[in-house]
Amino acid sequence: MSNYSRTVQWLVWGLLALVILAISGAYVVTRVAPGAKPLPVISQVSDFTLTNSLGQIVRLADLRGLELV
Repeated sequence: MSNYSRTVQWLVWGLLALVILAISGAYVVTRVAPGAKPLPVISQVSDFTLTNSLGQIVRLADLRGLELV
C-alpha cells in the first residue's frame, strides 16, 4: 500500500470519527441543555382511530404518555 493511499485512508477514517463525535455531542447537548423548554402546544388533536400494519386499532388514548424521540 502506498503512502498516498494510507494517508487517504487515515483521512477518511478520521473524518468519520469526527462526524460521529459531532453527532454524539449534539445529542448530549440537546438532552442536558440548561433552560431547554418544551415546545408550545399549538392545538389539540381530536380523538381518532387508525389501523396499523398488523390490523390492530390504535386510538389517540393509546398514544398518550408515550415519549416520541
